[in-house]
Amino acid sequence: MDEWGLPGGGQVISLCVDLNVWVRYLLGSRRGNTRQTAADTIVEAARSGRSAAGPVQLVVSHTMLSRLEDVLIRLAFPSGDASAFCSLIGAFARRGPYGVAPHLVPGGGTSPTAESSMPIYNPYDPSIVPPRGDDEDGRVLDTAVAGRAHILATYNFGDFTSPNTVILEPGHVQVFQAAPVSVLIMHADRVADYLRTGHLSATSLRQIP
Repeated sequence: MDEWGLPGGGQVISLCVDLNVWVRYLLGSRRGNTRQTAADTIVEAARSGRSAAGPVQLVVSHTMLSRLEDVLIRLAFPSGDASAFCSLIGAFARRGPYGVAPHLVPGGGTSPTAESSMPIYNPYDPSIVPPRGDDEDGRVLDTAVAGRAHILATYNFGDFTSPNTVILEPGHVQVFQAAPVSVLIMHADRVADYLRTGHLSATSLRQIP
């Protein structure tokens, strides 16, 4: 393991890809973008199971695929195309180095993270405004934890910041810790750079505790 807790020496990198990365990839493809984006790099690594950093195993869940299909349909993708693309993502995971099928994470998992659970609060206290019920990010994090992902790639870095995360590089790299599992939550641009070059330069000297 390196200072970031990532595998080395050609070991398999387990990668969980947030929904916004898949969506950005598809929107770029629909617009006919020709430049190589971070989303393109991440999706290609998930598809091929290869990168400059080492073999890549996609970690995904049925919950994520179902949610992604709904999002794509709302974005005016034909329902058949949305379903086919989500099935293809499942195939990426099955064809990876470990051959992992999409995980079953019903309701966020049998032991969901705090991020996917509504906190307990006093409904009669007017000073408390409960958070929105959209716990999509928590479900993605549950999948990353359940699948023992080394990295969770996302464009919504700030949405995953919580009392259970430690910032390693502001705006770019943080670590979620739930013993005995830790997951690096990284901005998609940093993940793409790592997959292209095989190196993750540390701008912070702080190591994972």
